Amino acid sequence: MKNWRSWVPYVAVVWVVGYGAVRAWWALGHAPTFQVIDRESYFDAPWLPVGLAVGATVASVLAVRGRSPWVSAILGWLAGAGLVAYSFLFALNLASVLIQWGTDVVGLVARGSGVVAGVLTILVAIDAQRQARGACAECGRVHGRSPESRISPTPWWGWVAGYAAMAGCLSRFGAQAITGFPGQDVSALFTPLVNPFTVFAFLMFVAGTLLPLALVHRWGRIWPRWVLPFAGRNVPRWLVIVPALLVGGGMTGYFGLAGIHSTITQGVGVYPVWWAFAVIGGYTVWGVGLLVAALSYYLLTKPVHAVPQDEPTEWADAGRRLRSGGRPGLQHR
Repeated sequence: MKNWRSWVPYVAVVWVVGYGAVRAWWALGHAPTFQVIDRESYFDAPWLPVGLAVGATVASVLAVRGRSPWVSAILGWLAGAGLVAYSFLFALNLASVLIQWGTDVVGLVARGSGVVAGVLTILVAIDAQRQARGACAECGRVHGRSPESRISPTPWWGWVAGYAAMAGCLSRFGAQAITGFPGQDVSALFTPLVNPFTVFAFLMFVAGTLLPLALVHRWGRIWPRWVLPFAGRNVPRWLVIVPALLVGGGMTGYFGLAGIHSTITQGVGVYPVWWAFAVIGGYTVWGVGLLVAALSYYLLTKPVHAVPQDEPTEWADAGRRLRSGGRPGLQHR
């Protein structure tokens, strides 16, 4: 994985071309039948994923050829985020499996392939952005302006995002505690005490409290002393980032995009208006907060790049230029 920059663009080209070709075939009237949810995406636009795949392909091809890094970065971010947003119902597929609503294999594969296409394209965009910014080839930091290690303080915007995510979670659960579940026997949801619903609710609460705190506090990057087998060791990045991206992306798409649109066009049904702000708004803030806090966590947990002793530092390079009669200057190696 250390040299992922060398192979990801090639994999991305193959994957997004295949994804786009399949979606073009579906758009021509050959789409499969979906079960749990009757269509692939909330957005009823069959040619939209084809256009996004074309953008992702252009960004990936530019990265393979080493051309126009800023164009590749901007186009890659737009196309990659668009593909993930188009496929955000994948999170609902996973949730339906967990709480036993049913398993839609076609939906899982179709939406999952869109998420993979989006993630690959975003990785291409990240590498292209590194090149465009002149970041360090080894660790991806712009030294002097980026956090240098896991013990560096969390940026202020990361703190705001993490605690905003937790506030959104509490807003959502608080509103449900006040209104309950209209038309349903609440006691039946908790009988027996341990059932798919209570497990799902517990995991959601953890994703809204423990997860955002882990994203912005040092104990989420380095195991604390009371975790005896691992005390002082680095927390694996994927253990925190992957759930944050899955939950944050799913909530931002499902509630931030679809939920707000549905509320505006169809109303809130039997619930009061304040409930929509507390729940739909809470979910949206929760999701966006997790994504932004995950970005700060990603920056803080990048592998540390140790400069070898025989490699000239920027200050040594400046001194060499002065001794040779050249102009003083700094250059990161």
